[in-house]
Amino acid sequence: NQYQLAREIEEDLSTILANRDSLLCNDVEEKGKRPFSFQLGKMYGRDEHISVILDAYKRIATPENPSEIVIISGYSGAGKSALAQQAQKHIVDLGGQFLSGK
Repeated sequence: NQYQLAREIEEDLSTILANRDSLLCNDVEEKGKRPFSFQLGKMYGRDEHISVILDAYKRIATPENPSEIVIISGYSGAGKSALAQQAQKHIVDLGGQFLSGK
């Protein structure tokens, strides 16, 4: 769905703001039934960042490469903690250990 006019974007953003609590869903099927919906716990636009962190883990998962440090930096409120938590889930699922701090 592409926008042709700025007014269309404004209308959709107004709809999202007015209904933000009802736009969150836990179910992919439920998500498909709504014009706007966002899955709880889903990070949007962070696939590349997660891949960089997982690539670092894969590099050190062999005896030849015993350690590596990944530092996540950015502006306040940019989602650094959420990114670290998401990466932690993937790394633990792969059998790794994860340490984070502020």
